[in-house]
Amino acid sequence: MKETFTTRAEAVVRRNALLDATLFTQVPTFLTRYSHDAWLVASRYRQDLYAAVDAVTEWPAEIDWPELPHLETCAERDAKLPPPEV
Repeated sequence: MKETFTTRAEAVVRRNALLDATLFTQVPTFLTRYSHDAWLVASRYRQDLYAAVDAVTEWPAEIDWPELPHLETCAERDAKLPPPEV
């Protein structure tokens, strides 16, 4: 999603709002419900949000924010595993 900002401060406020949507990935119980890969994907997304603002050298600027990725739950991961051999 592309948005235009006149100052770095405006972009940082928007970035922080997008980061807020991923705060649940930082709690200790996250890995009891989501796969380790989901944690890595969320971490990469958070890094990409910082990089999007840091890459801008002149203001005003248009920033193309990365999309929030799907975070795979443990149940989704387990459903893809082959059935156990008996």
